[in-house]
Amino acid sequence: MALPEVETFKDAQGKNFDEFIMKFKMKYQNLRLRNNLLNQLLISKLEGYPKAVAQALPKILREGNFDDLVEALRSKFKCNDSAVQMKAYMDLKRLRKTGDVTRYCLELERLTRDAYPDASEEELSRTRAGELVSQLTDWPEYLQLYTTMEIAPKGLAYEMVKTMAQRCERSKEVAAIMRNASEGRPRSRQEGGKRMAYHNDKPRCSQDGSSTTENTNNKEEPQKKTDKQKSVMKCYNCNKPGHLKKDCMLSKKRNTMENVRKPQQQSEPAKMFTASLKK
Repeated sequence: MALPEVETFKDAQGKNFDEFIMKFKMKYQNLRLRNNLLNQLLISKLEGYPKAVAQALPKILREGNFDDLVEALRSKFKCNDSAVQMKAYMDLKRLRKTGDVTRYCLELERLTRDAYPDASEEELSRTRAGELVSQLTDWPEYLQLYTTMEIAPKGLAYEMVKTMAQRCERSKEVAAIMRNASEGRPRSRQEGGKRMAYHNDKPRCSQDGSSTTENTNNKEEPQKKTDKQKSVMKCYNCNKPGHLKKDCMLSKKRNTMENVRKPQQQSEPAKMFTASLKK
């Protein structure tokens, strides 16, 4: 039975290197190849950093015993893994949340995975939850986040805290958008039981509270009405339009003449008539 092809190994930290070597031996070691050919075949199955490490080994190891080559590679990977682990640990302690929660969590997950390669998922969840909560101490929801971390089941602390923090962050963004939208609307206030709206395009008011435009219109409207009424009015005394009977000049002249005549009639002496009776 033919065994499956061995996939190339390219992990820079040497993770799963023992599993790769086991598959390689099952596939090729039983072919009874010489050590130098087996070593060359092993190096051909490496990529990236692992291949560079193998090619940098002394020639005596690259062309010597197969087991010695495997042990040398394993030792190099362990040294590199320790350096990567230390660097990830230092970067984790310097990590700060300067943007949104999601970006911080992505970097947090990567660094904790490199800093604690042998930790279980439950241990990583607890570590990540503690780091995330420590970055949110200035939030009003800090107490709720901390309580969630404390009461969360094992292995779910980080996911529950992250979900809650993302929800709080989204609610703040929505509130900010609504607040900015409301500030752009015209202001209004309640005075004397009446709702008064203030717009920039309305005419300005004078000191007594009345509108300048309204005052001008109010003065012009009575004058227009009076002129219109005069054009419609008709005098019943002289049959001429434009005035009433009481304002008619003809009536006034007649009244004046009558007033002049009356005193003259009153000043004349009364005439006496006498009659003589014949006897």
